[in-house]
Amino acid sequence: MKKANAIKILLAGAISLAAIPVQAQYEGPGFAACMQYGEKRLLQDGTIRSVVFVNNKDTVIEKYTENVGSQFVSSVLTGKLTIERASGPARKLRYLCLLADDQTPVFFHTSDDKQEP
Repeated sequence: MKKANAIKILLAGAISLAAIPVQAQYEGPGFAACMQYGEKRLLQDGTIRSVVFVNNKDTVIEKYTENVGSQFVSSVLTGKLTIERASGPARKLRYLCLLADDQTPVFFHTSDDKQEP
């Protein structure tokens, strides 16, 4: 299986699992690492002024411990964030971050938060 197809399959599974209710917010080192990695990636856009990660009941970390293509992934972190651009309204997004270990993000992706108006 090609790496791109494996990532798409993992994304689809992780996003569907993100809808499962969780009772506590995640506060481990992976959250801080994904925040830094994700903010850096998003700010490369050049039009985004700020990124605010929301750490609440929607922030979920799941153990994965398999390869995606040739990349080992130990955990999948999902949650919500808000971006503000220089012009226009703020946008609420969902994010997915793949971690190789507790503190090493290897992939970050955002999508529209379908639950928000």
